[in-house]
Amino acid sequence: MSQRYLIDPPGGHAHGFPKRFTGDPKTLEVNDWLVRNGYPQDQVDLFRDRAEVPVRIIGPFGANDPEWLSYG
Repeated sequence: MSQRYLIDPPGGHAHGFPKRFTGDPKTLEVNDWLVRNGYPQDQVDLFRDRAEVPVRIIGPFGANDPEWLSYG
């Protein structure tokens, strides 16, 4: 069964983050996932000196965890 997490990039609240991610965070292609989920490319580009945007990964959550359910 896949694990459930919330992903929260810097300044993410302005772009609807944190957002749900289901899977293994070790295999997450952070930058691509962020852009696909509404994080602006220009914000990703601010971290070009790093391999990826530093994100906060919250979880794992159970399927019925109230915090997980509160994010859509």
